[in-house]
Amino acid sequence: MKRLISLIRTDLKLSLSSSGQSLNRKKRHTASKAVGYALYVVLGLFMAMTSFMMTKNALPLHQEGAVVRYIVEFGLILVTMTMFTFVPATLFYGDQTRIYLSMPLTMSEIILTKFVTLMIEGYLAIASVTLPMAIGYILATPSLQALLGWLVVLVLLPVVPVCLVVLFMFLVVKLLPFLRDERRLSGVMGVMSVVGIMLYVFILQGSGSEGPIRTDLSSVLPSWVGFVFPVLTTSEGILLGEGATTFSQVGRLFGVSLVWLVVTVGLASVIYRSLLLSMKGQSAGKKLSKEQTSKGVVSKGTPFKALMKRERRSVLRSPVFIIQGIASPYVMIAVIWGGMIFGYSHAAEGDGFSALTMFLASLFENPLYALTFGIGAGFLIGEQATIGGLTTTAFTRDAYHLDFLKSIPVSAETLFRAKLLTGFAFTVPPMALLWILMFVFVPFHPLAHLTMVVVSLIISFSVCIIDLFLDARHPRLDWMDENAIFRGNRNVILGSIISFVFLIVMIPLIAMGWFIPAAFILFFLYTAIGIALLFYLDRNAEEILKNMGNEA
Repeated sequence: MKRLISLIRTDLKLSLSSSGQSLNRKKRHTASKAVGYALYVVLGLFMAMTSFMMTKNALPLHQEGAVVRYIVEFGLILVTMTMFTFVPATLFYGDQTRIYLSMPLTMSEIILTKFVTLMIEGYLAIASVTLPMAIGYILATPSLQALLGWLVVLVLLPVVPVCLVVLFMFLVVKLLPFLRDERRLSGVMGVMSVVGIMLYVFILQGSGSEGPIRTDLSSVLPSWVGFVFPVLTTSEGILLGEGATTFSQVGRLFGVSLVWLVVTVGLASVIYRSLLLSMKGQSAGKKLSKEQTSKGVVSKGTPFKALMKRERRSVLRSPVFIIQGIASPYVMIAVIWGGMIFGYSHAAEGDGFSALTMFLASLFENPLYALTFGIGAGFLIGEQATIGGLTTTAFTRDAYHLDFLKSIPVSAETLFRAKLLTGFAFTVPPMALLWILMFVFVPFHPLAHLTMVVVSLIISFSVCIIDLFLDARHPRLDWMDENAIFRGNRNVILGSIISFVFLIVMIPLIAMGWFIPAAFILFFLYTAIGIALLFYLDRNAEEILKNMGNEA
């Protein structure tokens, strides 16, 4: 038993590292750990408070079941989408998996280790969101049944998503041999996560549920989904049922989950070893070859153009960089704008767009309001176009080429500018797409639309400068897998926090009716910070690059 526990601990740590997460906190600074813990606490408190208020509002209407379904549905989506990252990393990516085959371990022990690791990763996925929401529900309706019911539901909730994604992974790798490669498989799994999230958002928009929770999927999902995911149909009975009903629902949930586990483990015992041995080496794609590295610099044209060309190639060479860094803004556009357009088209019996158009047209009659709208829309467009962390990982992506960058006969200022402008260039297409959407759905006003375009360019460029500053000061150079460049990277998280903090600071001003000064303050604050950091990086580029990687 001790050997099995030790094996699970090792496998969990290494598989989390392969998927971009990490349980190793020894190398993290105290401030970084404090920020990480604070984020989890704040997120947990927010989700618990949200669930508490939803439950309190649902009680007078006898709609507690809607809250239960919402929490369970959210948890299922969360676990399923994260498993598309965790399952390939745990089953195939880690080098430790091949080492297990050469050790005196039975295949049953290896498979058991993998499934326990996946279940723990599933619990980690729901720990910061679904668990606090369940706690909020319990606080709103304190009872022994609520406490024990949520304990049963949360323990069994990850079982079906884990098994389903494992079976899907086996099927894909078995039928499509060209995906037996880490980079290709991670790309496909990333696309599956994105498609799943987008599908979930559009289903929610079309659910049409009434009451305190308008995001109940039960009204649009076919009945067979309840047999595949029994927690969807049994959780309400477990938490709100009486007597025999509660016990029967618990038995059904446990029985179906057990069937899923038996089928999945049985299939894994037959084909997992052969699939594992057929996978290509895990070091592929971690860094550019010497020929690729030098080709991007030793080329015709100025060193600046050559460095920009190299940066562009280094981003486009990897499915992970494309999905995480480039595609993220487009996914957000599809999710947010797609859902908004869908919602307005179904609002007020199809008059949602006309009502919005009339409101904005009346608003634009005042030039000051038109200018303020342009600033606010430009800020949101600029922020949305920079989602993905491409510039926040500019030097992190070059962890394996840092010595090369320090040795080339090009000034550090030129290198910094190339990384900055390359990251900014990737934000222009999503901004252009958002401009088109704004021109189509917002009544045209020269001042509002021109301000929107100019402000979005300035905000996007300022955000890229801030992101580059964060990564230049503390790049993550110890990654072993490309997923870890974006996931679990404190610079990416900190960049998002900075934008969030700016918005939080402005909320009191907006709440007091000072939307116009809030918009101007936010714009000038971002611009001033961007200009200051641009001069700082330009003057200190040589020293920053020289010290990069030499921190204790």
